[in-house]
Amino acid sequence: GVMYCQSEQATEEEMYNNETSGPALEEFLGLISQKVRLKGFEGFRAGLDCKTDTTGSHSYYTTYNNNEIMFHVSTMLPCTPNNKQQLLRKRHIGNDIVTIVFQEPGALAFTPQTVRSQFQHVFIIVRVSNPNSENTRYSIA
Repeated sequence: GVMYCQSEQATEEEMYNNETSGPALEEFLGLISQKVRLKGFEGFRAGLDCKTDTTGSHSYYTTYNNNEIMFHVSTMLPCTPNNKQQLLRKRHIGNDIVTIVFQEPGALAFTPQTVRSQFQHVFIIVRVSNPNSENTRYSIA
């Protein structure tokens, strides 16, 4: 799973309620995978709907050592207005064992205690500096 953490955010609820991703997240996802149209997609779908777009129209996909990886990206899954828990998003990301938390500059410190899930065990924190420039850098924790 991939959760998007904007400036001044730190909680699971705040991240699940981001409706769109910024260019820095798009750039990062483009480095590790490729954006795919879900409708008609024939590779590993990771539980995403590839027939009627009920889980969004696009996602990010890659292969590594003959393994297929489909990312559940929070901002690409359907957003339900007036639902702070965003259960449609959490249904996918909350069941992922590994979650990437992508932090924009100015994001508050992340702690796994803010995430309510029995399945998410590994959090990879990716913090971007100088996003979308020739000097873009990523730190990983």
